[in-house]
Amino acid sequence: MLRDKQTYKDAAKRLKAMREAKGISLPEIAERLGVSTARYRTWEKIFGPLPQRQYADALDRILENWGGTAGQPDGPSSPDGDLHDFAELGNRAAERRKSMGLNRTFVAGRIEISYPTFRTWEISLPRLHHGGHEDAWEDALEVPRGWLRHPSWPAPDLSAGTLDLTLSGAGSAADEIRAVGAWLTRKHPSGRTHEFSELSEQEQRQAIMFADRYGVCGDNRTGLQVIGDQFGLTRERVRQVVEAMAERARDIRFTLPKLEELKAAASGKEIRTVTSFEEMHRDLLGGVSLSDADRFTREILGTSIAAISDRAFAQRVNSLQPMIIDPAAQEIVVEVRTASLRMVRSCGAAHTMFVTGLVSEAIGKAVSIVDVRNALVAIEGMQWLTPDEDWYWLGPDTLNNRVLEGVRKVLATASRKVDVEDLHQAVCRSRRAYYKGEVRSHPPEIEVPQEVLREILSRVPWLTVIQMNDFLLTEEIAIEDVLSNSELAVVRVIEEHGGAAARNVFNNRFVKTGIFSVPNLQLVLTNSPVIQQFAFGVYGIRGREFPEKAFSTAHASTSRFSIPVNMTDDGWCEFQLTISEAGMRNGIADIPKRAAKAITPGVYTTEGLAKGTISLGTVKSAPARTSGLTVLLQKAGIQGGEPLKFSIHPESMRAMISRAKRLEPSE
Repeated sequence: MLRDKQTYKDAAKRLKAMREAKGISLPEIAERLGVSTARYRTWEKIFGPLPQRQYADALDRILENWGGTAGQPDGPSSPDGDLHDFAELGNRAAERRKSMGLNRTFVAGRIEISYPTFRTWEISLPRLHHGGHEDAWEDALEVPRGWLRHPSWPAPDLSAGTLDLTLSGAGSAADEIRAVGAWLTRKHPSGRTHEFSELSEQEQRQAIMFADRYGVCGDNRTGLQVIGDQFGLTRERVRQVVEAMAERARDIRFTLPKLEELKAAASGKEIRTVTSFEEMHRDLLGGVSLSDADRFTREILGTSIAAISDRAFAQRVNSLQPMIIDPAAQEIVVEVRTASLRMVRSCGAAHTMFVTGLVSEAIGKAVSIVDVRNALVAIEGMQWLTPDEDWYWLGPDTLNNRVLEGVRKVLATASRKVDVEDLHQAVCRSRRAYYKGEVRSHPPEIEVPQEVLREILSRVPWLTVIQMNDFLLTEEIAIEDVLSNSELAVVRVIEEHGGAAARNVFNNRFVKTGIFSVPNLQLVLTNSPVIQQFAFGVYGIRGREFPEKAFSTAHASTSRFSIPVNMTDDGWCEFQLTISEAGMRNGIADIPKRAAKAITPGVYTTEGLAKGTISLGTVKSAPARTSGLTVLLQKAGIQGGEPLKFSIHPESMRAMISRAKRLEPSE
C-alpha cells in the first residue's frame, strides 16, 4: 500500500515537471482538462489511479506522451527497481496476450516495434521504461497504465471489462449515458447489464442518480441537492453513489457509437455556438446538453467531445455565447467582438473589411474576412444588414450607439416624420470622435451608406417606418431629455426667431454675454445633428418645415457675409471656398449657389493644386454639390479649413484650384 502511494506521488512530481517544462500555467492546463484549478493542484501532490484513467488521453495531448505511473521513458522501470523479476513480468504480459487470443505479430504492430524485439520483451521485460511503446502495449492488453511494471496489480476481467452499445438500440447520447449508468450499478462484473428493466429497485435508483447527474434530464436536474431531494437523500450521499459508480468505470472499455458520432460532429475548425450546434443535433443529443455530454466523457471515458468556451458573464449586452472553438481561435473571437462594438458605437454599423483590419492590428497577425465572419456568429444580437454580408450591427440594445442617439435627437426636436436622407445628413455632420488619443484609440469614423442606415432604423423598436423612407418616433420624447444644454439653448433661439436665425444672433445672445465661448458655439452650429445650415451664416432646425419668412429675414442680415462670386469678361467664374474638416472627412463640398447657377453641369478637368476630374452640378437634389473634389484635395495634401480659390470656365470645362487668403466679413 505504501509502495502504491509513493508511486502516485512520483507520478504527481512527473506531472508537475512536464507541465512546467511545457511552460503551461496551472489555470491554463486546468481549463484545457475541464477541471477546477484547485482540483488539478491536488493532482500535482498525489496523482491517483482514477484521475489517471479519466484524464490520460487528455494529458497525452497536452503534455505529449504523458507516462502515467509507469515512469519516464528514460528513467527507472518502477519504484522497486531491481526487486522485480523482469522475466516474470514479461511472462505475465505474454499470458495476458494469449488469454485475449492475440498473436505476437499483431501486438508488435500495435506498439510499433519489430517482432524479434517484442519476443525478447515477453521473455524478459526491459529494465528501462520505453514510454509510448509500453503505453501502447498496455492499451493492446486492455490494462491500466503501469500494469506491466506492477505485479501486484490484477489484470482486468476480460469478460466484464467491455461495454459495447453498438447493437443495443440506443438512439442518442442520453440513451448511452443511461445504459452506462445501469451497467455501473453492480459491483461484480459477471452480473452487469445495460438494460434498466433488469435492475433491482435500488439499482434503478442509482442508475437514475447517475444519469441525472450527467444531464439526461436537463441542466436544472444535475445538482446534487436536486437529485437528493428526489430520492430523500443528502447531497453527500448522492455524491458518494455517483463517485463509486464512476470508480467502477476505470477498468472498463466502452464502445459508445452515439457519443463517438457526437464527437465527430463537433470536430473541425469551424467556429460554432453551442446553441446552434445543439439545435442542429437535437436528436443525437437526446435531451442532454453538449456541455454535460462532454463532462460525462471527460470524467467517465477520459476523453473530450469538444473544446467549449465559457460565457463571459461580465458582459451585459452583445456578450459572447459559449462556442465550440479551438482555444487558439478564442483570441480572434474576443477581438472581433471588441472591434465590432467600437465600430457600431461610432458608425451605427460595422463592416467586415474594416473589422478585419482592426482585429489584425490588435493581435499582431493577419486575419481573414472568413475568420471574422465565422467569429461573428458567437456575438449575441449580431444581424446582417446587407445581402452580401458585409455591413452588420449588434442590435438596438448596444450601448452608446451615437448614430441612434443622433437620430433620436433629430426626431425628438422635429416632432414629425423625417426622411432618411435628412437623417443621413444629420448623422454625417454629427460629432462622434470624443476620445483623447492618449486615453484610447479613436473609434472608426466611417459613414454608413444611406441604404444601410435605412435598414438599421427599420429594425429599431422605438421608430415607426412610413413608406420605407420616412421615420417617426413611436412615442414622443421631450427634447430636454436628449439634447445637451448648449444644443437646447441654440434650438430655443432659433424657435424664437421663427425657425431660422443668423450667426450674428447667436453671437449677440451667447458669445457677447459670456454664456458660450466661440468654439463651443461653433461646435454646436457645425456638428450638432439637430441644426441645419440653410445658407451661409443662416441656421435652422433639421426635420421641421422650411421657414420661408424667417429665412428671408435671417439671410438678408447676412448678405454682407455671403461668398462673393466674380464673373470675368473672358468667361471665368471665380470665388473662394473653405471646406471644413467635417466636409473633407465626409466627402461633402458645395460651391456657392450663384456659381452653381452660372456654370454648366458636367465633368470638369482640374488644374493647379489638385489635378484630375470633378463633377459639378450633377446632383439634382443638390445643384451646388461637387463630386470627387474632396478626394483630389486630400490626395494633394490639402487639409480641411484651408481657404482655396476656384476659377471655373464652363465653356472649356476647366477648373483652376489655388490657395487663397482667408475671407474676412466686411463691416
